[in-house]
Amino acid sequence: MFIYVLQLEQNKYYIGKTTNIAFRLEDHYTLNDAAWTRKYTPIQVESIIADCDEYDEDKYTLKYMEKYGINNVRGGSFCEIKLSDANIITLNQIMNSVTDKCYICGDNGHFANECKNKNDKCITSYFPHRAKKCGLAKAYELTFYNEEEDIEKLKMCKRCGRNSHIADKCFAKTHVNGYKIVT
Repeated sequence: MFIYVLQLEQNKYYIGKTTNIAFRLEDHYTLNDAAWTRKYTPIQVESIIADCDEYDEDKYTLKYMEKYGINNVRGGSFCEIKLSDANIITLNQIMNSVTDKCYICGDNGHFANECKNKNDKCITSYFPHRAKKCGLAKAYELTFYNEEEDIEKLKMCKRCGRNSHIADKCFAKTHVNGYKIVT
């Protein structure tokens, strides 16, 4: 099995795996494959790694995310254009663990149980795409220990019952259960 790394436009990267490297790369260049390579056109093959196993695609995806940032790399188990908050939390935890960084603030020199920034930096550490909305941390009392429950609260619209947005961004005319929403 081969792992390949594609350098894409706008400083993005895609990591994939294949047993037929020529055929697989052609798929990306003809825009017939991954959503990420349809959105960001491949520029060049950065590397091809031979003799890999089925876990190496995720390993190289994580390495590239650590180097270039989560928002700039897709591949393996993390191939969606928009990653879920749960995926971003998982990726940050894995990268912080591997590099001996605090799970809360991402700094070196201490671990989460000693972190003095639990409330200040939690949201920007786990949700880098929401750095401008730091108030969310206090509004939903996000913490390292109850993240799964809080993510569901964060995503659940109390107006229509869908989990793709929150009530103040809701334009739905019907509830997820089928009844009409009266404004």
